[in-house]
Amino acid sequence: MDKHKTKFISVCLILIATICIVVGENSPVFSYSEINEQTKKMANKSRDESVNTHLIQTNTNYSNEEQTLNVFSKSIIDGLIEVTPPSYFVLGFDKEIYLDKIDIHLENKLKLPIQYTIDDVDFYGTKISEIVNFSSSKERLTIDLKNYNSAYIKISLNIVDSQLIQTGLKLKKIKVYGKPTSPYEEEIFLKSKGNFLSGNDIDNPLTIFRAPIQKSVYNLSNEIIGNDSNLSDHEKVIKYIDYMKSYKIGFASNALAINTIREKIGQCGSFTNTLIALAKSQGINGRVIYMMNYPENAGHTVAELWINGKWRMYDPTYGVYYTNTPNNFKNPNILSFNELKNGGGRDKNISRVITNQIRLDEGKPLSYKFINLEIYEKSNPSGPIGPNNIFIYPLKMDAVTKNVITKVDFSLKNQGAEYIGVAFINSNHSWTFSSLVKDKVYKFVITPGLLGTEKGLEDEFKISVESLSGMKIIGAKEKAFNKIQGTFEALEIKFVAKDTQAKLLISHPYIDDKFHYLMIDKYELIETER
Repeated sequence: MDKHKTKFISVCLILIATICIVVGENSPVFSYSEINEQTKKMANKSRDESVNTHLIQTNTNYSNEEQTLNVFSKSIIDGLIEVTPPSYFVLGFDKEIYLDKIDIHLENKLKLPIQYTIDDVDFYGTKISEIVNFSSSKERLTIDLKNYNSAYIKISLNIVDSQLIQTGLKLKKIKVYGKPTSPYEEEIFLKSKGNFLSGNDIDNPLTIFRAPIQKSVYNLSNEIIGNDSNLSDHEKVIKYIDYMKSYKIGFASNALAINTIREKIGQCGSFTNTLIALAKSQGINGRVIYMMNYPENAGHTVAELWINGKWRMYDPTYGVYYTNTPNNFKNPNILSFNELKNGGGRDKNISRVITNQIRLDEGKPLSYKFINLEIYEKSNPSGPIGPNNIFIYPLKMDAVTKNVITKVDFSLKNQGAEYIGVAFINSNHSWTFSSLVKDKVYKFVITPGLLGTEKGLEDEFKISVESLSGMKIIGAKEKAFNKIQGTFEALEIKFVAKDTQAKLLISHPYIDDKFHYLMIDKYELIETER
């Protein structure tokens, strides 16, 4: 694969995961139904032995942070450690587990009351939610975690009364007890090798990301559905959404369905990809819907699935859909994205169904903006993404207060600025320039980065420019970036300001299934001479 393309796919997977802010080929396919009871018992034993605990971070003087220990076997901390509260330990596991209990053994000669907090965190130790919080002066504690499922936890110790002398406190032992969250999921992943649909298969709805749907995802889709042959497609979709109900909001290693499922963490983009992959495994076609720039500096991703002859919108993050038949749980009439965009959700007979109220409430108030009708009606650009679907991103630059935008400014504040061209999004720009001086000449300078291409056009990238208002473009409207000694040079677009505000459209001629895009490093608006 072209190195530029490889880099871009990594970038696009990050974009998919972050857009919602509030994250062996020839082996035989494994059939879950072939596991007999004896194999299940062996699998359970194997899982208990293979789930390892890792000490990820600590602010104590404990030096062995790289050790890996089996859950149920040894203590992750074993030996006297001087502890000066506040102290913490971030523990991670090979896979998400149900936490049964934690044993903590302190040497607390002064019987100081210690405040214990155990938080569910991400890999970096950032708090997701609090699991338990209590105080105790006991030297030996067993903390019941009631089968809380997590991949990373942070254990914090503090002195209840900060006036107390903080001496004589030593940590002797921390031991974690738990078991994997999914009884047979890991066996499916281990034994189902290869792809159900490759990343380049035209029948794969995720081919826009060049992302495969693995056989393990296909087999898991069957396992979730079970043996009920009478399920409607809608009922299958709801089962898949429910399967992801307990997944954390955060960042998986990437937005591929298999990683979201294994790591049980993601955001709207990765949840959407996972739903579409599971649905396609049952023959239900889908597509990814992006809704950009609403709320401000944010956006959301949902799925549309082709069921009973029409597109139907499902939001897998919050389990939301809009329908005029809310009491029909088998084949409700669900509105499409376009119906919602065009105000169809305002009909008095339309109800909003929410199947994941817990996750919705955990993210409020912002999460409610992701499910309200305004996001469908006001987001811009919005719609199904893909190389053939043109997105025109509204971007802004002020000639006085902000006349330079670099890569550090892109992200959610300047959505779409990352590149021009065709990839998983067909990206075009509509720039608004403000604080201009009438009749002055300006140049808009675009400094490019890497080129990604599947067309074999390593030395070519062309754009078209068009005045939408307030300016007269100087020179040709068809332009090309020049490549010298293997590097594309900056391109200048000169214009005369006819008003204090002007609008410029930047588009490109590359509209087909093959990627051809130019990453951008910087944009500048400079007053100049003719």
